[in-house]
Amino acid sequence: MSHLVALMYHAIYANETELETIPEEDRPYAISTHQFEQQLEILKKQNIPVLEPQAINQTPPPIRGVILTFDDGDQSFFKHAYRILNDKGHKAMFFISTDLIDQRDDFCTWDELKEMAEAGMLIQCHGQTHRFFDDLTEQESRSEFHTAQQTLQQHTGQKVYAISFPGGRYTEKDIAVGKSLGYTCFYTSEIGTLQTHRVNNSSPLPRLPIRQNTSEQEFLLMASADSRYIRKETFKNFLKKMMKNILGNTLYHSLYKAVTG
Repeated sequence: MSHLVALMYHAIYANETELETIPEEDRPYAISTHQFEQQLEILKKQNIPVLEPQAINQTPPPIRGVILTFDDGDQSFFKHAYRILNDKGHKAMFFISTDLIDQRDDFCTWDELKEMAEAGMLIQCHGQTHRFFDDLTEQESRSEFHTAQQTLQQHTGQKVYAISFPGGRYTEKDIAVGKSLGYTCFYTSEIGTLQTHRVNNSSPLPRLPIRQNTSEQEFLLMASADSRYIRKETFKNFLKKMMKNILGNTLYHSLYKAVTG
């Protein structure tokens, strides 16, 4: 079994004031700077490597370790995550929805993302508008991929070849469109490990979501790719996916916002 996993983060906050600036629906996935530093310390103590994101493109890819990924573009990427990672000598992959940059006060600026890219952080695609790809036509999907790719490359100078789908929602059509535009890594919100065959054939890549209530014990189970934990979370994710399919994206997301709010 592969013990290589991708961990999915969102916002990081330093105090209650910062937490209150995060939209209510996003707070379940926001963690404190203290939690984040504790998690990195757990990895160090357990000798679990924090791999550079490009490591999965090696042939063969590593069989053990974690890849750190961040979704959306929250200002805490630059203010907290980048600082902490830099201090500890780690690299991470930051997936950005390009239309939100320089447009929202609670998101990063292009200058900040460029600095992160120049320091070795990988700045990649989270779509242009943060719309769910499985709601899009093929033409709209192509536009989301292409526009975000061109914008990111222009502002960061990095090649854009990876995407994480907003909400983890996509279709096989979207994978095909992405491949035609040069994308080779497709990260989702599905649960699992980064098995070698998935990485090598550009199949959708699973991640393990870090939440505000993720305990140190649960984090260690994630980072070590504990098989019993993965099976349990895979089943829970399957039920969640069924609900999305039954209700549809709009109704499901409205119910999620109502519950988290």
